[in-house]
Amino acid sequence: MLVLCAALVGAASLCAGCALYFYGSPPPRHRADPARSAIGKALDYLEATQVGGPVRALVGGGDWPGDWPQYIWLPAFGVRVRDVSPFIPATIHASLGYVEEAARRGLAGLTADDAARVRAMRARAAAFIRRFEASVEGLPAGVMAYWPPMQEARAYQRTWLSILRGDWLLPVLMRVVLRGPAPSGAFGPLNIPQLPRAYGIHPDADTTSVIWACLLDEADSAGTPRPQPPLAVFAAWRDLGQVPLRYPTAWLERPSGLFLTWLGGPINDVDLVVNANVLYCLARYGALDLPGAAEATAALNRHVERFLRAHWADPTTPYYTCSLAPHCSVLRAFREGPVPGLRPAIERLARDIEERAQPLPDGTVCWDCGAPDLDTAAAVLALVACGRSLELARGGARYLVRTQDPTTGAWRECNLGGGSTESGLELMWRCRALTTATALFALVAARVEFGEGLPDDGPRSEGE
Repeated sequence: MLVLCAALVGAASLCAGCALYFYGSPPPRHRADPARSAIGKALDYLEATQVGGPVRALVGGGDWPGDWPQYIWLPAFGVRVRDVSPFIPATIHASLGYVEEAARRGLAGLTADDAARVRAMRARAAAFIRRFEASVEGLPAGVMAYWPPMQEARAYQRTWLSILRGDWLLPVLMRVVLRGPAPSGAFGPLNIPQLPRAYGIHPDADTTSVIWACLLDEADSAGTPRPQPPLAVFAAWRDLGQVPLRYPTAWLERPSGLFLTWLGGPINDVDLVVNANVLYCLARYGALDLPGAAEATAALNRHVERFLRAHWADPTTPYYTCSLAPHCSVLRAFREGPVPGLRPAIERLARDIEERAQPLPDGTVCWDCGAPDLDTAAAVLALVACGRSLELARGGARYLVRTQDPTTGAWRECNLGGGSTESGLELMWRCRALTTATALFALVAARVEFGEGLPDDGPRSEGE
């Protein structure tokens, strides 16, 4: 009996591992032109790695045109699964917006040809993003989900390959691993069709706000009519004490009136970075008088000190693992919304970025909260936007030039955000293209700020 049990467990583990292997796509291959500058190499990388056509699971993980390769990373198993979500491409779209405008103006060494290339990338990304508009009973048209409908995942599944791999075992294993309250939503990851229906997710405020801000940017850049998002849905889903919250709420005075993360489901949570992103979207559409906006602004100012030690387990920011993500989200809402009421939070967050700077012997400056390339790019953008400690920002830009991979033109992959199941299993999201787009944004912003005063931003060869 013990031998039989061990064999069954081994077979289940093997089948699960094989399934995940087939769904994980290898990194996109791109070789940078050594004659190109750091900015040029990054631009080439993003253009080369954007998904050009439909990808089916047999060749390494399903995907749709306009996306960039992104992954769910499972540290406990050492595997990753190709993911398909609009959130990361929307963030890349925003970074490329600044690059496109700089190229149109002939700044940072960019040309009209570069502007056309970036415009094409952003248009493809926007078309991809629009596929995620959700149709859910009880919610207005225009809400967005992080994943596509679960039936899309099942339609992408190859039945014969699923049987061969033993995918039928995965739903049983997933129920054991996931545990906890089942969201019972209608959306799931494209490349994990075995996810039990009970664990599908609902549309959420974070994805909805980030995407509608992105689509407004796209309309402005393309010269098309401004979109009309369902902004009232944010006010309808606030923490009014009507639903239990998943994470500890000792820091929260309930009912708080803050925006809830999920637009449905039996259990919810409050994330302050999500609230900052919703504020940004509302401000872009001139809707800061919507119920919940004043409460979100006050909470961000009141709890700003919690951001200074944010990590994946912090109940105030459960989905953002990058320690500078809160800084960037609040700063963007303050400056680009704009949301003037966030000034107290901005002053403290800017000082924190200055205090975290790590000058290096080679004259560069690094920020390292676990992802030095992404952290440094975020810090450079924040300091340039605030007009503070520009010498630190210049050093950070030099650091990015030095750490760029001269072979590909990209920067290192890192954990962008994540969460955990009730059983404690960690899930992290990774995308090399997002790190690269953020670093590109930072280099272009630094070049615009400092003119030609960035040494070493020239052609580099392997081994330098």
